[in-house]
Amino acid sequence: MDRRHRRSPGAHPRPERSARLAQRRGGTVAEAVEAYYDGAHDAPAAVDVRQSSGPFVEAAWAALRTVPPGAPVTYGQLAALAGDPAAARGAAQCCVRNVAALFVPCHRVHRADGSLGGFRYGLDLKQRLRDREDAVLSEALVSVVSQLQ
Repeated sequence: MDRRHRRSPGAHPRPERSARLAQRRGGTVAEAVEAYYDGAHDAPAAVDVRQSSGPFVEAAWAALRTVPPGAPVTYGQLAALAGDPAAARGAAQCCVRNVAALFVPCHRVHRADGSLGGFRYGLDLKQRLRDREDAVLSEALVSVVSQLQ
């Protein structure tokens, strides 16, 4: 490796770009992630995400951002939300190509048989994200029910 291209460990190659990416309309990426892990599972939706692909994949990414926490959909349902109910495999490809997992929540999509399917960052993380969202949803439901009694 040419010495001119070496950088110190942990250093970002273009710090000015990192700063621009961190600050987006709707708050910073770090604030959205922190809010998510504090229980505000809709916080990442406030961050603008720019990914490019073909028209169907982009439509599927946009549709994914409308899937609420704790209410997962199948790949077929995602395909329908994206405008093509017959494109379940295309919906799966949108998840494969998604690099902004928390902000374009592919962890909220599963197979028609209820199994997890795949996840770019591993099925263990997909399950943990789903469990986190389900737990907060369950707590909210218990709170509402107890207020009704």
